[in-house]
Amino acid sequence: MLAAHHPDHGVALSLVSVLGRHGVERMHHPRMTENEHAAPLRSAEALRAAAQRCRTRARSSPTPATGPQEPARRT
Repeated sequence: MLAAHHPDHGVALSLVSVLGRHGVERMHHPRMTENEHAAPLRSAEALRAAAQRCRTRARSSPTPATGPQEPARRT
């Protein structure tokens, strides 16, 4: 099994793959029932949605301060 970007799904999924000298040479697509085929599609959609939420949050949040932070002082 190899986790790699799968162009059909647009995300990285673990699929049976043949590796060669230059990386993935071939991906196997085992025969699956309709329900079995739907499961990785749902996973791919969940991954795409999570990535989109991360990108949206990263754009809307303020830039974090760089360098070490001093702890808050108690008075």
